[in-house]
Amino acid sequence: MNREHTAAQEASFRFSIIGGLDLRIDGARPETPTGKQHTLLASLLLHPDRVLSTDELIDYLWEDSLPQHPAAALHTVVTRVRRALCGEARSRDVIRRRGSGYGLASSDCYVDLVEFRSLVRRADTARREGNHGKESQLLGAALALWSWPALPDVGSRTLRRAVLPGLTEEWLASAERRAEVDLALGRPQRLIPELTTLATAFPYHEGLWRARILALHHSGRDAEALRVFSEFRDRARAELGAEPGCLLKAAHLAVLRGGTGRPGTTKAQ
Repeated sequence: MNREHTAAQEASFRFSIIGGLDLRIDGARPETPTGKQHTLLASLLLHPDRVLSTDELIDYLWEDSLPQHPAAALHTVVTRVRRALCGEARSRDVIRRRGSGYGLASSDCYVDLVEFRSLVRRADTARREGNHGKESQLLGAALALWSWPALPDVGSRTLRRAVLPGLTEEWLASAERRAEVDLALGRPQRLIPELTTLATAFPYHEGLWRARILALHHSGRDAEALRVFSEFRDRARAELGAEPGCLLKAAHLAVLRGGTGRPGTTKAQ
């Protein structure tokens, strides 16, 4: 069993952030911090592998409305979050002062964003080993940690602007990759509902629309696949003044050429 995964599952402190902020401490659910305390904890959970400087945290917490003494105010918020999580047991403190900033003692806790990235790395290993069935399984587990819209309870606009674009790209890359793997494994039909929902949520993401078109095509639904391509092309022309990219055009051409072949050229192991 993967040691990194096992240690995460056994952690006393369990934090979710990419599916909405949720806490578990020794199996119990404490009251979720609110206000500035919520923003502080969310900031640390969204940067689990680095130290955030006091200036960064002050910017995330107060944005354009700084208190009279920002550093002292930040220290107060940190103290309150520590007490909410650990009481007076400083030996269990998961928020550590490091240099001129603060960071998570990530080795002592489970964070769903860390777990997501760990599962993607394990999927990378499965791909290198040629085990595409396991790759699909791991990517599916990683994607299941998320909910959309992402970060629904993070109120700091500054924090959202700093992290949401990058997180969205991470998620989309994994979603598109899992779709490609499942198409190669000959599993197009089970992809269609998910890809239809994702195409609505991300109307200009060509990779997801391409996968949707190919899933329909390899499920024998060519007329619908052609309508989907026309929908994307017409929107791109009307709203962006652009044409579909070469990969999407190639998927369209594959549908036009027809044929009964299926993409299942990869063996699940």
